[in-house]
Amino acid sequence: MRAKDRGISTAYYEAVAPTYDEAKEKALKGIRLSQRDVRFKEVDAGPEGVRVRAISIRTRLDEAKRDLRIFLDGFGFSNEVSGYEEAGLIFLNVEGVNMGLLIGRGGFTLEAIEYLLNVIHNRRFTPQRYIILDIGGYRAKQIEYLEGLLAKAVQHITDRNTPYRMPPMSSKSRKLTHLLLKKYPGCISKSAGEEPRRWVEIMRAPTDEPEPEVSPAEDEPEWDEEIDGLRLE
Repeated sequence: MRAKDRGISTAYYEAVAPTYDEAKEKALKGIRLSQRDVRFKEVDAGPEGVRVRAISIRTRLDEAKRDLRIFLDGFGFSNEVSGYEEAGLIFLNVEGVNMGLLIGRGGFTLEAIEYLLNVIHNRRFTPQRYIILDIGGYRAKQIEYLEGLLAKAVQHITDRNTPYRMPPMSSKSRKLTHLLLKKYPGCISKSAGEEPRRWVEIMRAPTDEPEPEVSPAEDEPEWDEEIDGLRLE
């Protein structure tokens, strides 16, 4: 069973046991959160026992910030973590000391942390949500530049109803462009061309069929490991 993702979503875990208290305890263990972060609801009772749903009162943003906080604490960093959620994306930012160390040469460490954070977070939640991490504003200018290009592309499509070809860019920038396009549900994107001059093409989404998923091979990673029973509400 998969609940509808309403934008700011919470996880839930259902468990069945002979009694309500036993099912409640089992559901709490399954959702892997502390009891103060969970509310319980009896779904039904039948021959198999009582079915209880443990529902997290924490949002996906709360959980993503918590995952990052645990990661930073584990390496001895007491940096401030902030974030927001938009268009199915979770944006996190880290401020404080040791910015250069956390960013790494050419952003390598930042990207490694972002990748691990996405793996950790998306093992516990469905559907998958991509976390975009920034540290000390390192990626802010890049995101601002790409969002400007996307706004220009969407305006072009609106005015002329023809695809818009963005300038050639690196694979990292292309992936980020595909993700940021989620803010414009009426448009879709694809990568085209050959390296090292590969680009992103933006076009109007078909109206008679669902929007195609971005190819995970290049543009958006998949995390197919899930904890059995963990769902969203």
